Amino acid sequence: MKKFKTLIRMMMTLVLAAGVIPPCPASAAESAPAIRVQSLNEFVPEEASPATRASFSFLSGDRLLILSDRLTLLGLDPLELIGEAPFPESLNDPEMVLRSDRVQELETGFGWFVEKVRESFIETRIALYEYDDNLKLIRDVDLNEICDIPTTILFGLARNGADLFYKSDSWNLYRRNLDTGDETMIFEMTRDLTPGTFSINSFNLIRNGETIFFTGSQYVPEDADHTTHAIYGMMSADGEEITIRDTEEFAEIDENASAVQPYRDHTPVTSPAALISPPEPIPDDPDDLQSLPAKMLYVWNAETDAVSKIPLREFMEDRNMALSANGKYLATAVRENLNDLASAIVVRVYDAGTGAERLRQPFPDDDRYDVQTIAVSEETESVRLIYRQREEVVYAEIPFGK
Repeated sequence: MKKFKTLIRMMMTLVLAAGVIPPCPASAAESAPAIRVQSLNEFVPEEASPATRASFSFLSGDRLLILSDRLTLLGLDPLELIGEAPFPESLNDPEMVLRSDRVQELETGFGWFVEKVRESFIETRIALYEYDDNLKLIRDVDLNEICDIPTTILFGLARNGADLFYKSDSWNLYRRNLDTGDETMIFEMTRDLTPGTFSINSFNLIRNGETIFFTGSQYVPEDADHTTHAIYGMMSADGEEITIRDTEEFAEIDENASAVQPYRDHTPVTSPAALISPPEPIPDDPDDLQSLPAKMLYVWNAETDAVSKIPLREFMEDRNMALSANGKYLATAVRENLNDLASAIVVRVYDAGTGAERLRQPFPDDDRYDVQTIAVSEETESVRLIYRQREEVVYAEIPFGK
């Protein structure tokens, strides 16, 4: 069986090395863009356990970071190895059975949040590692020693790499300087239910960490049916300036929805805008897969206070998506049924300011592509994604500029 898998990997590598993707179905766009595809198998070790399963993060400067049982940094144009580094000693935990990664690019280098689940599934350890662009470890922070984990559930890191924001289970929001150890509570949830009182459920940083976008609930005693409304808000990094929008301003969102969350992993900290995604729409007929509704996304620009709409085309299209670095484009990838016999992973690009669709590109789905991550570049006007195809890990680049 192992020899068969090796043979499959070799055959797929030969096909992908040519940089040719299989032809799209007839329903694809008439003038399909030139798609670049390349195998990454030589840079991705075979998975020994869920704790070493590779994750992928696109970085500026045409780079890709792979986290497997080591750190691997690749250049994408052309595809080449830039550097490798072993995991930090503090991450080498023999009891770790699961690992979850979140990478955030900094002014120089990147920050890497790691959540470790140990064999007992009782204890969760969370660490923050900071690396420079040469994969030199700059900072190693055990967040369990700073915060009350697991009651501390959300983290954000400013672009300077020093200001850590975190939210505790009591809805309070803190900022801690990792260089000095100074800590400030920038938002405190009060218990007096007076009009205007609100709580923060979730947050992420935008504008390089100068602005905090959050979702929450606000007390509205004048409403006879519900005592709270779901809200969206912007807050300055010191907590002094706060702007709140009730969900009534967003016609497609139930004002009493409690599951409204920002997309922390899909909104880069450099973006001047926040991406808002409401809960899934309720289908008229849950058994009719063709009638499942797509949702409306919103992009709230913190600098202009303008809100634009992006009408998605497919149900659950927001499961794989990403805003560009300056919030200009949104890229998505979702599996669609092209007809009764064929399905495909369809990549789309939207203009985040107008909601217009700039690209629709199907990938034939005979081998059940599994999208790992997606990004969209404003400089090159191209979509980049990593997907798994059987035994192969593949990098694909799709231009959409004219």
